[in-house]
Amino acid sequence: MLNWTDEGVVFNLNSVSWATSDGWAPCVVQRNGNFYFYYTANKKIGVAVGSSPTGPFTDIGAPWQPVMVLTPLIRWYLLIRTGRPICTGVILL
Repeated sequence: MLNWTDEGVVFNLNSVSWATSDGWAPCVVQRNGNFYFYYTANKKIGVAVGSSPTGPFTDIGAPWQPVMVLTPLIRWYLLIRTGRPICTGVILL
């Protein structure tokens, strides 16, 4: 990256009730008009939501609980329980 702008802090663990340290590996993804800030902290996966890729982001309030599943089609999925009785799946290569 030759040209970039420092946008400052876009997310801070101080605003997360379940995590206090080891925040790292962030990634921002856009979907359905929102920006999702995925990160790890306290050996768990977190997600925060914002309306801009530079924040501010609001944590969803609880860490995700991932589970790996291999389907009969030989596809790996990362299933994440979002606090409801349903899971969200992500295809992994």
